[in-house]
Amino acid sequence: MTRAGLDPNVLISAFSSRRGGAPDRIVRAWRDGAFELIISPHLIAELTDVLSRPKLTLQAGDGRAQAYIAAFAEDSIQVVDPPDPRS
Repeated sequence: MTRAGLDPNVLISAFSSRRGGAPDRIVRAWRDGAFELIISPHLIAELTDVLSRPKLTLQAGDGRAQAYIAAFAEDSIQVVDPPDPRS
């Protein structure tokens, strides 16, 4: 099966933009089993941070953001964050 790592902005856009847009179609393809998603703790932390910002309060309410993040955490292949190249 094909594996892919997505930029966090794609996942954030899929969450916050209209249905049917390119980011939404990518996330739906993952959910439909078209590919396995590779994630890391840093990506989950970034999603958590951005989706908790006031700008997204209406979209993230009622636990929607937490459920969205949990789906990635539970149904993706988790890898260790790579070392910081600046270190």
